[in-house]
Amino acid sequence: MASEIIVNTIKAPTTGANANKVIIPSGVTLDASAGTLRPSAGAVVQMTHSTTAGNASGANSSTFVDTGVSVSITPKYATSKILVIVHQVMAVGTDQGHTRVDFRCIESGGTEIYRMDYHGQDGSSNLTQRNFSGSGVFQCSSTNALTFKTQAQKATTTEGTWNPLWYVDSIHTIQALEIAQ
Repeated sequence: MASEIIVNTIKAPTTGANANKVIIPSGVTLDASAGTLRPSAGAVVQMTHSTTAGNASGANSSTFVDTGVSVSITPKYATSKILVIVHQVMAVGTDQGHTRVDFRCIESGGTEIYRMDYHGQDGSSNLTQRNFSGSGVFQCSSTNALTFKTQAQKATTTEGTWNPLWYVDSIHTIQALEIAQ
């Protein structure tokens, strides 16, 4: 036979070894699946991730284009922040002596999460590989689905071809963590 208690507030003792605690005994499960448990500020609410296989394909754009690395997340709370973490390696070839690329991570609506400009090196005569890993924070304003992706472009018109997912058999990752506020 099931029992039911209806209360407005559960109050814990304010003194003693268990002050300000409501203790659920060992072996007992508190099932709140039909309700909502609000996580504390700073707690990770959820995490999504995506991996993209590397290749040797090149690009030569002077405007930002998608690199193929992206992840989607649907926030549970409109007040959350999303921490986006990217690990991506690119290779940049020379054209007129430079190997530089502008790189950014954006929310698909256009908000930049982080950006690196002129990443690479000047005066290089070889293919340069660079780690474009980074992280940034996005402030939610709704619980609509969000997509985060990386983009790159030639830093100037003197840069050569770049390879956004360098190299065959490599793995490029992006993670999105919803953080309660």
